[in-house]
This record gives sequence, structure tokens and C-alpha cells, in this order.
Amino acid sequence: MPAPYTLILPPETWLSVFVLLDCTELRRCLMTCRTMHQIITSDYELLLHLESDAAGYAPSSNSRTDITPEEKLAILRAHVERRQTLTPFSCVTIDDFNGFRWLSPWYNTRSWFRDGVLVFCFWVETVINELEQMTIQIGVIQLPSPNKGIEMRQWVHVESEIQVLGCWFEPKFDLLILLSSGPPADCDRERFHMRTLSSNKPHPKASQDPIVHTIPASMRSTANVRIIGSWLIVSCLAMLQRMVIWDWTTGEHLLDKEFETLSPSFDLPFCLEDNLIFLSERYFMIASLFRVTIPDISVGFFSVYSLDPGEHSGLCLSQVAFLELPAFGNVRLDTFDYYEDPSFQPITRGDFAVGHPSVFETSNTGRMLEFILGFSKLGEDQHFDDNGQQNSLSLCIPVEAIIRVVSCLKKKTSGPPIVPWEEWGINVREFHNPGPTGRVCSGSRRISFVRTPREDPVGTPLSTNEHKPNDSWTIPNHSIIPCFAVVDFNPMLVKLMLPAHQENEVERSIEHRATWKHYPRELHGTASILVPRIKRASAVENTVAPFVLALFRHTELDNITPSYTLMDEEHMIVVQADGDFIQRIMVITL
Repeated sequence: MPAPYTLILPPETWLSVFVLLDCTELRRCLMTCRTMHQIITSDYELLLHLESDAAGYAPSSNSRTDITPEEKLAILRAHVERRQTLTPFSCVTIDDFNGFRWLSPWYNTRSWFRDGVLVFCFWVETVINELEQMTIQIGVIQLPSPNKGIEMRQWVHVESEIQVLGCWFEPKFDLLILLSSGPPADCDRERFHMRTLSSNKPHPKASQDPIVHTIPASMRSTANVRIIGSWLIVSCLAMLQRMVIWDWTTGEHLLDKEFETLSPSFDLPFCLEDNLIFLSERYFMIASLFRVTIPDISVGFFSVYSLDPGEHSGLCLSQVAFLELPAFGNVRLDTFDYYEDPSFQPITRGDFAVGHPSVFETSNTGRMLEFILGFSKLGEDQHFDDNGQQNSLSLCIPVEAIIRVVSCLKKKTSGPPIVPWEEWGINVREFHNPGPTGRVCSGSRRISFVRTPREDPVGTPLSTNEHKPNDSWTIPNHSIIPCFAVVDFNPMLVKLMLPAHQENEVERSIEHRATWKHYPRELHGTASILVPRIKRASAVENTVAPFVLALFRHTELDNITPSYTLMDEEHMIVVQADGDFIQRIMVITL
């Protein structure tokens, strides 16, 4: 746009236009002329929009109103700076939860940490109305968050009015769901009770009557409960292949249907405990590895379904497609797992979003899924231990890549089509990992904690990609030492951490086709960071999130043997447990 035209209208008019543009269009306007640049950079709302997008975040759908746009921008910039300088906001160790157990047999480690909130529970024997019964105590820890302006606090709910069999929660809605047994006359029909997570009182936005659980008893022990927006979803994909959906805000029954029977040619070798992945409000994927065998080749598939409005009311479930995975020749798949956190939540949450407002949040459109396929070559026996498989292939899949493909498919009367890998796997990244490894995923970042298995002067390939050979590199194995591989999905980066005294040897021995940038900063005197700047699409990407690299090198972790790790965009958590009992928790807040 010529410069004279930018002076015809006042800056206030231009600002009213700029707020309607997306980040790509705004950046084009920035480069138009000095006047445009000055107008945009003088408005804190526009800068917050641009810098949130550059950092891989979306504007909060439940935005804070207690601070100004200038203060919001300062919070975002401080967050990004801490990511880039390995400076955590806080590091807290919790060791007074020896009495707490996991939430229930329905639960798994992906579920009891959500949106910066940790929830634990345990049962104690009490006497109520002269009858002995188990009373549940629910411990809640709200982790600190500069983004949301909240400090760390904890509280306990004691539930003695109902016999609790399980519980689930969603902090974004201040929602705590308790599952109870029915009265003696109707004991086969269990009930969901909608409470507030903050006070354990009836939720003001929810149906006041309990939702009656109608799923057969044979299905309950393997059922999976999810909260997606206003939907309460109960599914069982291991046995009866059934899904039931209610609207927890109204109590309306929306769906009760069994999945379509698979073709006899399909084999189902791996089925996960928590294998229902929502891609959007319409599409979801079953993270089970369907497989057909062709001579000498094992081909895998994922199954994608859609939920559409019914003709009169409720929802209609239909199978959309099978997504073909890369062919594995002369390979036996030994394990299968996936990482997805945070799980999908609708961008538009309506007036029932009552959780803590924030400055920024993870973008649903930028979400990544990571599938871990543990494998061994046919004819070879490999040793597997509790730390993971010896060899694994990680597939990092952009959610939008799946939605874009399946939304364009035409419905066939002969059944759901099989989408070839070449059509939907263009943006999928492959990582071959040496084992044993430990992994954790935040939705936009993937962290692998790798213990190098042997001494090898040549170096162990930490990550290779057959489709993109320019993205391969190695690390030396002078001893059995721990290191981190951190992949920032937007953009895709890998960083390594090794003891500081070996950093010169590392730089000399790395074989790579990428450019390396050295961070000389030492962390607690034990580690320094090497960051590769990977050339991709003729551009150099260098947005980094290296704060998590400090975790296992932190001095306080010398006395902790991690059982597993959890993370979201603001926190990384190391849990030490003995069976069902939690011993210590270490929380690093960015």
C-alpha cells in the first residue's frame, strides 16, 4: 500500500481494521510502510496477538480481565524469555502425600493432571448411620501459574454422602464428576454427580439431577470417561466397542451406539487403556493399531470417526476412514502407546467456562499427537525392561493434517476408505529412538529422556528420518549418561543435554547436516545446552523451549527416582511412587 494512503484515515480507524485480521495478514501490513508498522506496534492487543502466535499459543478463550493488555504482553514475554534462558519461575518439591492413591481403577496417569491441577484421592473406612462404608477423600493441588495469576494452594474434599466409585475433573469448567453406586433397589444403575472442583458443591452450570449410568456391568471395568466441552463421554473400545454421550449441562442423553464391526481381515494386536482421541468437535480417532498382513509387510491403520447432529435430536456416529501407517518390512511390532496432552477442548466454550482465566493457552489447531511403536526385527529376540522398549519409532502427527484429509473424503457405500500414507503423512515426523527411553508430551512439545545404552565412539543416532535425511544427527556415547531430546513441534527442533565437561567432545563428534547453536549457560553447574537449528523448507527455525532440559539435572532430583513425568505448557512434574502410593512430587513451573 503506498505511503500517502496510510495518512488519509486516522490511526483509530486503521486499528479497527487491524483487529479483524489474522496474524499472517498483520505481518504483511507490518512490512507495508513505516506508518503501518508504527500503528500496529503501538497497540498492545495487536502485539499480544502477534507474539502469542509466534510463541505457538492462541489468545485465551477465557481471557483475564484483572490486568491491562500491556500487562498481558509482559506476562507472555516473560514466559517466552524463561523458556529460552532455562530460568524456571519456581521449583517446588511436595513430599507429604504418602497417604494418597490414584483416583480409581478407571483412572490413568494421563488423567489426574489437567490444566495445572493435580488431583489424588484415597478411601478410608467410616461409620455412617451405624453402617461401615468407605469414604473418599479427594486432595487437590492447584499449581502456580504466572499466566493465570494464581499461586500454589491445596485443599481436600471429604465425600461421605454417596458411595464414590470413581471421579474425573475438568479445571476449565471448575467441574468435578463423581460416580456413585445406586440405591439398593437400583444398585445396577450407577450415577454421575456434577460438583464444583473448588468446593464440592452442586455445579451451577450442570444438570441438578444425577446422570444415570446405563452401561452394562461387563463393560464398566474397562470403560473410559472423557469430558469434552459440554459432553460427558463414556466409551469402551476393548470389549463391546460402545460409546455413550450425555450433555452434562442439561442431562440430555445424546448417543448410545456400538461401533461398526471390523472386517475379518483386520487384526487388533494393541488396544490402549485411554485410546479415544478427539481431533475436533466433529472428528475423533481410535488409537488402536489395526493391522493386516501382506507377505513380508505389516501395514497398520488408525480408525477415524465423526459425530454429526442427528436428524431429530442427539448425535449420529459414523466411521469416516482408515488411515494407513508406513509399511514396516521385516519388523515385529512389540508395543504401542501414544501421548496427547492437553486433550482437545472446544475453542468456544460458551458461558459455562468458569475456570481460571489466562493470558494465553495452547492452540487446538497447533496440537500434535505422538504415537510410539516399539519394534524388533523378525528373528531377533530383544530384552525389554520397565523403562521402555529397546527400539521405537515415534510418529509426531499434526492434528490438522488428519482433519484436512478426512473432511474432504466422499462417503462410500462400500465402507470407509483406506487413506494411503502418502496422502496424509506428508507433515508427519518420524523419530527412531534408541532405548530405553522415557517420554512426555505437552501437546506442542515432545520430550524424550534417553539413557544411552552403550559405549560407542561413532555415536548413537538419536533421531533419524528416512523421509527427511537432512534432519539426522548423532550423539557420542563415551559412557552411559542421560540426555534429553526435546522436540518443539512448532517449529520442529531437537536439543540435547550432556554433562558440561563433555561439551567440547560433543561438538567435535556430532555428525549432522544442521547448524548448531551453543548455549554456554550452565544449569546448577552440571549441564549446558546444545541447540541444533534445523533447516526446513529453506528456512532456519530457532524458536526454542529448552527449560525442560533442566529437569533431570536439577540438584534436588539427586534423591528422587522418577516413576514417571507429566507436563503441560506451564509445568513439568516428576513423580516418585511406590506402587499406588505417591512418595514425592517435584513441580517445575515456567
